[in-house]
Amino acid sequence: MNNAGVAVGWSKYANNCDASFYGWTSPGTIKSGTVLSRPWQFPGELEPWYSEATAVNDEGVVAGWATLTYVLGAHAFLYDGATYTDLGTLCGSACPLLSTFSFARDVNSSGDVVGVSDTQPKDGGGDGRPHAFVYSNGLMSDLGTLAGGTSAAYGINDLGQIVGESDGMAFLWDGAMRALGTLGGSSSVATAIINNGQVVGYSTTPSGSTHAFVTQEGQMIDIGTLGGSWSRAYAINRWGQVIGVSATAGDTEVHVFTYGDGVMQDVDALAPAGTSFSKDNSFGREKGPGLSLNDYGTLVGSGACTPTEFCSGRQHAYKLTDTVQPTCELVSTRAAGGRRYMQLVVQELGSGLRTIHVLEASNAAVEVASFQPATPREVAVTVTQKDVRLGFAVKLEAADIAGNSVACIFSKRP
Repeated sequence: MNNAGVAVGWSKYANNCDASFYGWTSPGTIKSGTVLSRPWQFPGELEPWYSEATAVNDEGVVAGWATLTYVLGAHAFLYDGATYTDLGTLCGSACPLLSTFSFARDVNSSGDVVGVSDTQPKDGGGDGRPHAFVYSNGLMSDLGTLAGGTSAAYGINDLGQIVGESDGMAFLWDGAMRALGTLGGSSSVATAIINNGQVVGYSTTPSGSTHAFVTQEGQMIDIGTLGGSWSRAYAINRWGQVIGVSATAGDTEVHVFTYGDGVMQDVDALAPAGTSFSKDNSFGREKGPGLSLNDYGTLVGSGACTPTEFCSGRQHAYKLTDTVQPTCELVSTRAAGGRRYMQLVVQELGSGLRTIHVLEASNAAVEVASFQPATPREVAVTVTQKDVRLGFAVKLEAADIAGNSVACIFSKRP
């Protein structure tokens, strides 16, 4: 999903046969996609093709993959709103057209695409195994591997830094591929990277369980779980907010979580009463379950949908937007040293606070506690009376990253 709120993915038609990509605009309309040119089809049969859009940038450029024929081959594509471009494969002419595969996983602001592709067979000078690729300026390039096996790329930032997995280990590619290590276990996968170099993904731990991670200053940080044995992180926005899935206590359910400033939050706890975005236990074990969040804190994903009167209990894509403004509360007043004080709390439990501005202060000194932007939390504000003979007042404006804001006025008489 991009910052305009456009999401991409796939959806089945009513005949339950064909899958196609869609674009989800603000009114919630779904736009059907198309497939690449196919050299032939089975005579007299429906065209049993499939396609999936996997990423969209802020310019609206879409990356994905589509079958060429009856699931005998699939190629990555790039769509700029007018033209579909077949990105081909790393195998080139050395492999039969109808039995080669490439899959796009991410696209950055420059239109550079990353993913995974078949490579040339051994008699063509390659090892024949799937390798990570980057497609830029009309050329698909092989990123190689860490240890001579396989690789796949899952994320690229606007600086051209690429992350993925090779030979069971998360990697970062920045002109050369290097391993990112693990959380103490034997394997890891990196799924996304933002422009400041922060990476998210998941890794095994010393106990053998799998936990989501985010990097801080080059070090993997264990995000933890929602009480279960495993978790995985799939996306991160510019504020460092992370989205993923985690098992709940007893591994009975799989819920979507968000994470920021050291706090993991169950998305079900933010949903309206009677609505759930939990997953079944098989969900989340894939490398890309369609979860994403943008810089405004809007979330998209898919899962068994409730309440059933809206979606018949089937698995649907969903989009969650924070529409609740922050709140301000007077917690206490006190007197000390001849002066009076007001203790306020600004609270934002949705997308996260972005700013707290002091619009007016009458006979008052105002101190706002420091906080990390885009963090769902309470922030303390202390208002101190200057002249003890006069009343004092303050007007604050609090805004979250979703664009919701509130103005709060507090005052005390002499």
